Amino acid sequence: SLGEDLPLLYLAAILPVIRLVMQLPLSVGGFGVREVLYVYFFTYMGVSTETAAAIGLVGATLGYLNAIIGAVVDLIYHID
Repeated sequence: SLGEDLPLLYLAAILPVIRLVMQLPLSVGGFGVREVLYVYFFTYMGVSTETAAAIGLVGATLGYLNAIIGAVVDLIYHID
């Protein structure tokens, strides 16, 4: 959606590394670390710094929205 054509093989190699580093206690919820790593790795693939940071932020936003939806569903089904 951001107009970048990224090879699937590169994504398959980079995204697990980013997720692994995010698990380290470097920041709250990996916020900031994720964006820095996206910029670091994606600039090697020819993606601009702004677009790489935006990809990280969009991914984080989608993850948070998914968690909120799951929390609402959990609350609905566990209210007795």
